[in-house]
Order: sequence, then structure tokens, then C-alpha cells
Amino acid sequence: MDRRLHLTAPVGAINDPNGIWADSEGRVHVVYQHNPAGRSCLSAGKGSGPKHWGHSWSDDLITWTHGGSVIAPTPRWHDCDGAWSGSIVAVHTQTLAIYTGVRFLGESWSESVCSATIEGAATDGSSDGHTKRLLIPAAAAGDGNHFRDPNVTVEEDGTAIMIVGGGTAEGGRLMAYSSSDLVDWESRGVFFDASRASSLLPRDLYEAVWECPQLVRFDDVAVLIFSVDRKPRPVVYLVGSASLESGFCAEQWGFVDNAFGSYATYATFLGDEGPCSISWIRGPSLSERRAMDPGHLTLIRRLELDNQRRLMARFARPPRQVASAVGLRPHHFEGGLRFSGMNTALLEATLGFDYATGDTELAALRIGSPLERLELRFDPLRHQATLRTPHHEMTLDFGRSDVELDVVWDAPIVEIIVGGKSMTYHFMPNRDDVALSLDVPPGVRVFGTVAVDTEQAPLSP
Repeated sequence: MDRRLHLTAPVGAINDPNGIWADSEGRVHVVYQHNPAGRSCLSAGKGSGPKHWGHSWSDDLITWTHGGSVIAPTPRWHDCDGAWSGSIVAVHTQTLAIYTGVRFLGESWSESVCSATIEGAATDGSSDGHTKRLLIPAAAAGDGNHFRDPNVTVEEDGTAIMIVGGGTAEGGRLMAYSSSDLVDWESRGVFFDASRASSLLPRDLYEAVWECPQLVRFDDVAVLIFSVDRKPRPVVYLVGSASLESGFCAEQWGFVDNAFGSYATYATFLGDEGPCSISWIRGPSLSERRAMDPGHLTLIRRLELDNQRRLMARFARPPRQVASAVGLRPHHFEGGLRFSGMNTALLEATLGFDYATGDTELAALRIGSPLERLELRFDPLRHQATLRTPHHEMTLDFGRSDVELDVVWDAPIVEIIVGGKSMTYHFMPNRDDVALSLDVPPGVRVFGTVAVDTEQAPLSP
């Protein structure tokens, strides 16, 4: 039985998610960049092709039905060489895609902001008929500047705000526009750029093009999310305040994905689910993976701010609910675990610490093979967890209380949320001897539920 948990296209390759929304019947829709003709979503090279927008929908956020392309390039128009990333505006009976239309002009891409009506996608999943418009021409960016990935939100007074990603020779730059009808857009100048970020962010995060900007409001707090087009291609969030008059004023920042395994995060309010996000799972070795993997999207996550205004996440559908939906039976456990050779594993655990000051052995979650492994070690004396992958190491604060740990292993992808902090990793190659273990020394209390492929059994209880 195919228990693939991560959304991918039925044919071809996918990358950036460009919208998630709920229709009047409660179905959740996702649209994404899609190359139906090949196994690459890169802009050029073997297997690449003009990007379309693909479409899938779900009644439970776990299993997905696939439709056709909701946007396809139009010959000799502004998107003739691809419909690149953007966003969805779903208001009343209108579902509008606002996206980057590209044309290849000799040695460079011309990037314009375009729109297309896709009402059929919101009602019956069809891609029949749409009206396209040119909203902002490529010349608005200025010569030599990047200009892509429009994100549109509609304020309570009906004003639509568009934030467009990009960059200049000085670094990242986000431009702002406003509209009352989603057709005519007024430039509001720079929303946020490298000069404003330089006092807060490390240099390698602001001296790069910023892609896929997202603006999400939590009551009176604004959160700005963008992807940094520079290795290791992290996704950054900023917390502060925002207005069309003053742009974005950042107060603190963090990483959306602490393992740097996802990119192009799309964030929005998703009906009764509240603020949610979904991302493209890219992994650290993109060029190598494209030959063998057509791309996947993360599970949908709920977003919230903690009492220190840090962006936290949790799976919109917890692992035990996912397990039941795909026919796996969750089992209660206490203490350590070890599994090997599984194709699917779903784990929810609570870790409590009774360490004495002199204790040195640490609890650890490990998943991978002898050649490639992700490890998460918990140090309760410092109230920290250390994440290690073959590509980087990061220290995460988890506070003084018990730690909640959720793991979704969907070979060859793992998603982990610990204490509200997200980690995504795409293993390569997908080996049969991958093992998952939760090692627990004395002084650590662990309990929860776990579900694995029915053909597999734990090596130790």
C-alpha cells in the first residue's frame, strides 16, 4: 500500500506552494509551481520546462485529490516562458491567482506581476477558463533588479496589500503596492530592504535576493516571512509592525525551518484552522536530488506566537491522526524506542527531565543511516536541544517545562517539531537500512504514541 504522506504532483515535478485556501464546503486547496513535462522545476537545464500552476485539494489535510494545471503559459504573452510563484486571493466568489509571469529575453528573465481568475479550482477542481491581466510590468523593478513572487493580503477595510520579493545590488528588497479592486495597483515604495535589515540580520541573510515574501498578522503583531536565495537557502521570519506608510519595522527574527530543509514557505489564514503554512521540501543537495525526486510539499502546519513573540509551529493534523487516516494503528509507549527499515513512522512524545546537576548522558532522537543521519540531543541543564545534520549544526532553546516532540518519517523525508520549532530534512539516498531511535538515559521520562508500517516491528520496546 502506498502511504506517501507528502503532497506531490501526479506527473512531473513541483516546487513552490503558491496558495492554500478553504472553500465554502470546507475543502482545502493547494496550488503550486508545476512542470508537467519533466522531473525538474529548475529554471533551466535538463528536465526543466515552462512552469505551470498545479492544483490539489483535500477534505482532511492528509489525503489529496489532484486536478490539472490552473495556470498555463500563454504564447507570446508576459508569462510565455513560465507562470512563477505568487499567491491566491479568495474573497466571496472570486478566486484570483496573482503571480510572476516570465519571459526569457536572451540572457535574462523579464519578471512581471500578472493575475488569472481560477474560479473553477475553488468549486469543482477544474481548470477551465480564466481571464489574465498584466498588473505590474517588469520595468517597475528597475534595470538589473529582481522582481518576483507577489504576495497579496486583504485588510479588514478591503484594501489589498501586495508585497513583491526581489533584490538589488545592495541586497534583498521587498516592494509594496496597494489596490481597492485587485486590478489597479499603486506603488507604495520599499516595504523592507537590506538597509533596514542590516542592524538585525547576519550579512549573509540580507546581501541576497529575497523570495516568496509572506505577511501574516497576529492581532496587532505583524510577521514577515521570506526565503533567502543563497546557500543554505534558509527561510527567515521577522516579528514587528507593518503599515503602507512606514513599511515593515522589525524587532526580532528567527528561522522558520531550523534544518534548512524546506523553502518558499507560504503562510496565510486557513479558515477555522487559523494561521497556517506549507513549504516546498528542497533539501540541502538540490541539484543531486532533482534527478531522482520530483519534489514534495510539507504537511500543513499551524502557526502561533509564543509569549516571547517567537514564531512557533505544530502539525495541523497530529501524527496519531495521520497514522489512523493511512491505516496505521498508534500504540502507546513509555521509554526508549528503536525501529529499522520502516517506510513510514509517526511519533508523538513528551519528554520530562529529572536530571541531577552531574548527569552528562543526554536523551537523543536519531534518524538515518550510517552514511547520513539527523540527530537531536536534549540538554535539560541548558534548556537546549542541539540539531545536527551532515550539513549544519544549530542550538535550539526549548524552555524549562516538558518538551513536546512530533516526528513524521515518510521515506525519504522527515519532519520534526520539537517545542514548537520545525525541522525538515530530505535524506539521500533513500536507503533500506534507515533507523529511527529515541534513546533515553536515566532521569528522563518519555511517553507517547508511535505508529509504523504494519510489516515492521520495533527492534526493542
